[in-house]
Amino acid sequence: MLEPEALKAKSDVVSKIIDTLNVVRVRNFYKLEPINITSFSLDNPTLTLLFTNIKDKAFEIKMGLINPIDNSAYLSLSSQDQIYQIDPIEMALESYDLTQLAESKVFAINTESFIAFEVQNGNNETLLKIQRKEDGWTDQNGGNLNDGKVRRFLTRLEEMKSYSVLEKLNTDQQSTMEKIVSSPSYRMKLTTTQGTRELSLSEMKGSINGLGGIKNNSYALSSTEGQAYVLIDRDEIRVLLTKPNELK
Repeated sequence: MLEPEALKAKSDVVSKIIDTLNVVRVRNFYKLEPINITSFSLDNPTLTLLFTNIKDKAFEIKMGLINPIDNSAYLSLSSQDQIYQIDPIEMALESYDLTQLAESKVFAINTESFIAFEVQNGNNETLLKIQRKEDGWTDQNGGNLNDGKVRRFLTRLEEMKSYSVLEKLNTDQQSTMEKIVSSPSYRMKLTTTQGTRELSLSEMKGSINGLGGIKNNSYALSSTEGQAYVLIDRDEIRVLLTKPNELK
């Protein structure tokens, strides 16, 4: 998932969406013309899906009116010049939000593409840095690290889970969160063959007006890539306090 935050998406949800669309049954066809587009609410769709296939070809699906009499729905496809009357889609795709789509695991780590990981405290002091070299792993001082211990560390890192995602904040809530993340407790730099991501963890202190469900001793994970905030329990970040000598 790339927006509003670069996060690993739940593969089972993505598969379920594709499987659901693959079994859609068509009841009837109508011409794709202005009067039908308006009549079936495809000019103001309840849901729009944008797909790009492996050949980089993009197409768009629009879901329009749901007929309350026979519970059918109307669908248009950008590559077709007709409207399809279909059986209702079993998934309420329009109701899915970020928490349902995002994987609760914080990091999407492919160990084979992993190059380096660095953790700094709030004073920009490096607590841990591991880096892949041709002959193994090293720490921030160039010391050799144990391959097995590093791989176990990466596994623990990938198993970090969030318990909530803050999104669609109002102006006051967004302002409060921006103040919180402006003074991070920890900064992280994750480098893979795909590039480098810079992340920060900021302690959540106090409540935020209009937002419930924020646990005590929580941290907000943020990045420069989006405006959503991933909430993590304090116990989950213990792996970030791993010392270099623990990996030797």
